[in-house]
Amino acid sequence: MTPGDRMTRANNALKDLAPSDMGSDEINESAGEFQDRWEHGIEKIIEFSTSLTDGLRKARDLYVEIDGGAASALGQMASELSGGGGQSGDSDITRRLEGKA
Repeated sequence: MTPGDRMTRANNALKDLAPSDMGSDEINESAGEFQDRWEHGIEKIIEFSTSLTDGLRKARDLYVEIDGGAASALGQMASELSGGGGQSGDSDITRRLEGKA
């Protein structure tokens, strides 16, 4: 369950309460007003956190791509300089980002 799901669930739980659950009509009315005011804010937080997560995934993927290309190029260069004995493949950083190390 994502943080957005948990926030929506808590908001819905408050919205679904009956006046008798809150103790009095006044408390219930205040809870309803609170829920209405914060619903928009919760939606914005969900939108932002989703956007942030997507951005971080894209940054990670781009880093892995660039790191892999650099590791391959350096491995090829080392191989050419040493006459064929260089390393190739993923770097330690790439393996860790992908959960392989």
